[in-house]
Amino acid sequence: MALDTTEERSGAMEAGSAGGALRLQRVPLDRPAALRDLYWRAGRDGRPAPEAVAPGARGGLRVEAGATAAFDTYFGAFFEHHWRRHTPLTAFSLSVEVEGRARLMLWRLTTHGEEPMLLHDGTAEGRAEIAIPQDAANFRQAGMVWFELTALDGPAVLHSAEWLAPGAAPRPVGLAVVICTFNREDDLAKVLAEVAGDPELRAEGRGLERVFVVNQGRPGLLGHPGIAPQAARLEGVLRVVEQGNFGGAGGFGRGLLEALDDPAVTHVAFIDDDVRLEPESLLRMASFFAVSEGQECLGGQMLDGIRPTTLYEGGAIVRDNWAVHALSHQLDLRSRAVLAGLLEVQAMHYNGWWCFAFPKRLVAEHGMPLPCFIRGDDLEWGLRLHDAGVPTVPLPGVSIWHEPFYMKRNGWQIYYETRNTLICAALHMNFAPRHAATQVLSQLMTYLLTYRYYAAALVIRGVEDFLRGPAILDEDPAALHASLGELRLLHPEGSVPRERVLWDASLAEVPRSRRRHGTALVKALWRNWSAPTGPEARPRRVPVRDLIWYRIPGSDAVALETYWDRELPVFRRDRARFRTLLRAGLRAVRALYRAAPGLRAEWRRERPRITSVAHWRAYLGLPPRG
Repeated sequence: MALDTTEERSGAMEAGSAGGALRLQRVPLDRPAALRDLYWRAGRDGRPAPEAVAPGARGGLRVEAGATAAFDTYFGAFFEHHWRRHTPLTAFSLSVEVEGRARLMLWRLTTHGEEPMLLHDGTAEGRAEIAIPQDAANFRQAGMVWFELTALDGPAVLHSAEWLAPGAAPRPVGLAVVICTFNREDDLAKVLAEVAGDPELRAEGRGLERVFVVNQGRPGLLGHPGIAPQAARLEGVLRVVEQGNFGGAGGFGRGLLEALDDPAVTHVAFIDDDVRLEPESLLRMASFFAVSEGQECLGGQMLDGIRPTTLYEGGAIVRDNWAVHALSHQLDLRSRAVLAGLLEVQAMHYNGWWCFAFPKRLVAEHGMPLPCFIRGDDLEWGLRLHDAGVPTVPLPGVSIWHEPFYMKRNGWQIYYETRNTLICAALHMNFAPRHAATQVLSQLMTYLLTYRYYAAALVIRGVEDFLRGPAILDEDPAALHASLGELRLLHPEGSVPRERVLWDASLAEVPRSRRRHGTALVKALWRNWSAPTGPEARPRRVPVRDLIWYRIPGSDAVALETYWDRELPVFRRDRARFRTLLRAGLRAVRALYRAAPGLRAEWRRERPRITSVAHWRAYLGLPPRG
């Protein structure tokens, strides 16, 4: 059922422009104090002076006499390198509006130089526009450009600053934001409030055409007290779709189907419901797509929601052993050197769907994502696009804040990670029988030898369901998901209050050679298989980073110090469960080894069908397209 708050408009919006020039980026001037290192720096006589620059009482940014506001920051700088590399644009400029008299300096830092180059040094009063020199012979000579504003005779107020593309010929852009939500009304209300609270974002001609919210949790989303006011402010833009729980993949897939049916939409941005949104990111998306000539996608970078000036991830690659390796991981964005490092753009396989934008025509050319409930839909579609030559661009300043992964401990998600990783591998990776069996066996033993029997059972179930072939994605996801809860009842896990006094476990050294590693593995297997167990063992505390089988060879019960959980999970060694799950796991791995060649062919043959719009509509219980 769809609840529509939209009204008809004539065609897609056109990307915003100023004075005949396309506006690529605004420089936000009114963000919270805790985040200001991402927007501007304040100094006086070469030393930090945070009290000398602050948002003015009547708007803008007030700079005290003799103080300097510098914008060599994540959201304040202009990453010229990315715009020259991925668009046909060649001319750029900075537009400012200053009240009072100020010195304005324009700088560029490239990957080739350790010291910034001065591009402009002059006086600004009132409106001014400064062209960025076009003397770069190669895109690698383009860099990160920023400006500094120093108040001269008295206080100066910077009312606005924008990075422009004079003479650009933008194409119409109709951007649709798709948000999938499940019982997170308060978080969703904050995201919608950010969108509704930015008048530029909601203005005609700025690019945002629709916000599709796919609700798979409690019904009646528009009646929620936090969401109803935002829905009223977003009248003409917001559309809420209510459906059953098809996981994150099903929610984003339904939103994408809605976007495909909306002729005003040209581009789609997937955004999680529990992010903190910088609305400027959406405007920058629209500007980028207005001048991008190819099929480029935009990978919104994930900032750490706990440490908000840290870049947690900027895309990822998948290694030969199927392990996901995060790019631009754990970077301190307060450092100019770190920002300059973002100019060394690394090719990525995919970007997480916490913030990911793309032209909707990619669906017609490459198919819909996989209907795989959760975990792996972003990875598989990213690999599919990458293999087809569609790049994903990590544009700094297009980002969100999100809860970092180190705060999350997997439970039932392990089933989907196992099954869907196997699907991705069969479709895109090395799926030789020995390689596939080795990867699964390694994952299985990781859980068995650390007494995480529910996780091991989920791995086995994931392999078994993968062996059933593509038909598994035709089945009712709700029934399958419910069965994972039943599996947990067979392998319960305990916990202890954080207030309980626990002694630290005695941790063994990391084996430094292949021989020592092999010896430790044989001993661990023998001990888990043969040594009797009982419920009387007292749990010992083990930091989450040390929950590795060769670090806890003598422990029978471990309390996992995650640093975030209110209660510490407890895992107990159980000889009977180890034996039962090891036997079942070896059977599943043997079956995978034997079936791998045929399954690889079957998944690749069926991929066009299961990623078609027709299959998605049938999967979600929607009528065929007219």
